[in-house]
Amino acid sequence: MCTTLSGGRLFHDKTQGSGAVTVRTWYEKNSGGSSISAKLGFNYAGTTTWGSTFTQSPGTTKSASWSRNWSSDCYSTVGMMSVTGQGTFQTPSGTC
Repeated sequence: MCTTLSGGRLFHDKTQGSGAVTVRTWYEKNSGGSSISAKLGFNYAGTTTWGSTFTQSPGTTKSASWSRNWSSDCYSTVGMMSVTGQGTFQTPSGTC
């Protein structure tokens, strides 16, 4: 899943190997503009899990991932990004 923002693109996906599901959210920032302070996360069943706050320079990609012991990767999740001074953004819901 991907959301295009004025400053870049926010992505979210899930992958399952032989065990836990890996949930990943990442942001590709455009080469223009200034640095931002932000954190990435995901929402599942109304609860948002956040990663650590970071500073991101133009033209870079930042990502965060989490491991969950779900029975499948078909649970509906949403990628989230909170940018200091700009608000919270999200991707469309991702299922199977």
